[in-house]
Amino acid sequence: MSRTALKTEKYSYMDSEVGAVQRRTVMLMNNSKMTLTAICNKSGVSRTCLINWENGHTKRPQVPTINAVLKVLGYQLDIVPRK
Repeated sequence: MSRTALKTEKYSYMDSEVGAVQRRTVMLMNNSKMTLTAICNKSGVSRTCLINWENGHTKRPQVPTINAVLKVLGYQLDIVPRK
């Protein structure tokens, strides 16, 4: 495989994984007792950013941004070995 093919496969894989994390984070936001405004204020993430996550307009949210929101909700991202 060429270097470009590997890069394309990598991004293709990462996009689906990031999408799953984004959907899960939005689900946690929606299931929390916190308002969107409270999540924004405590995480430092803009309201527009979180609304774009909910609407699916953001394709690749940044990991530090996801972490900031998860921390406010009482969660964290972990790297674990695949089963």
